[in-house]
Amino acid sequence: MFERILIPTDFSWYAQRTIWCATEIPGTTAVVLLHITDEAPECMTWHSSAEARNSPSTPANALAYAGEALEKAGLSVTYEVAPPKSAGIHAAILESAERNGADLVLIGGRGRGFLRDIFMGHVSKRVVEEAGIHVLVTHFPEEPAPESEAVRGPASRENPLFSRVLVPVDFSRSTFEIIEFLCEVDGYEEIILMHVIASVNDRHDLQKKLQHSMQALSFLQRDLAPIGGRISPLIRFGDPAEEICRIAGEEQATLILVSRFGASDYLKDGPIGSIAAEVAKRARIPVLIRFPGSSHDVQVREIGTAEFPRAEETWSHYRQQRADPSADRIFGVFVDGDLVALARCRRYPDGLEIDGVFTQEGFRRRGYARSAVSLLVHECGAEPLYTFSTGDMIDFFRSFDFQEIPDRDMPASIRERYGFALGDLAGADLYPMKRSSRGA
Repeated sequence: MFERILIPTDFSWYAQRTIWCATEIPGTTAVVLLHITDEAPECMTWHSSAEARNSPSTPANALAYAGEALEKAGLSVTYEVAPPKSAGIHAAILESAERNGADLVLIGGRGRGFLRDIFMGHVSKRVVEEAGIHVLVTHFPEEPAPESEAVRGPASRENPLFSRVLVPVDFSRSTFEIIEFLCEVDGYEEIILMHVIASVNDRHDLQKKLQHSMQALSFLQRDLAPIGGRISPLIRFGDPAEEICRIAGEEQATLILVSRFGASDYLKDGPIGSIAAEVAKRARIPVLIRFPGSSHDVQVREIGTAEFPRAEETWSHYRQQRADPSADRIFGVFVDGDLVALARCRRYPDGLEIDGVFTQEGFRRRGYARSAVSLLVHECGAEPLYTFSTGDMIDFFRSFDFQEIPDRDMPASIRERYGFALGDLAGADLYPMKRSSRGA
């Protein structure tokens, strides 16, 4: 839970409204209220509003008034003024979060005053991208009239932050961590479990994905039933981030709770998943980005013959390949037990061919295909290996020491498989390649 949270503020109405959200975050007992200013020679801290109010520091005085609502709500508040870091204001915020042992950074999606232009994009974006803890980024309508909620305070809110929570799920380990978190929080009016199917290949694929999604959502709905409130499952199609933000508006959600990383974000270079980053950017309501409690289990191994039907199911998205236990060795990448990438080595009477190199959509550009082929080459490379590469894969195979060869140098039984090209392999975008045996 979020016992200690850090809130950067620039003293705008937007920042003040963000501060009030702290009173609605489950489990919070302490808040660090932070102002970054280049007028501060060093980090200065006050442990009560009275102490901050009596300080000769003007930012400290302003923090004391900004934090009154938090103290009245029974929260322990620490007031901190600090200079920016050479790396930027976001770095000073994250350093303060680490120094103070914060579980969560609560930050406005934009601001006014000293940080206006920065908070409208750069600082909040960098905090969201680089934080190693949970982040809640607020999004509110335009500046309110004087008598609106932003002036009257949080007591007038009809819909508390955690009343109608939209929870995007992809059925990965991160999904189940979020479900565990939700089970620890009370007071929901409704939890909307939303799964987005990004694409389908054909009617059979559509039916399979719908059945799997409905069954998985039903299991999650059952797990959440004991906490009370409505649990509403939704399935949508299209771009996940776009659909999540659209449905949040249609369903009048008060909060989007999304995992920092989804199933397709592991073995990647970025510090945050693409969907979480886009939702935080596009949403018009607060977004809680939950940092994972554990990493995903990614395994690269040879697939046993008993698992060949799983390989065929994965290949159903790629030329309907069939597995032959008498001739094939298949190597795969599993993410949390799901087979997401494949590479096959098939034995012919006069040689070994690599084919069936495929990564499921949503898991691409993560190095999975390279991991599968690397293991295949390690296990099977004692003999020469052949492949018919497509043009866009030539460099990929060259990185494993494959070289282009004339068609006539391919083993006859492998070459015969490509008779449909009628001798025009280049016209069919096929290029014969060979990797010599290890030590040759």
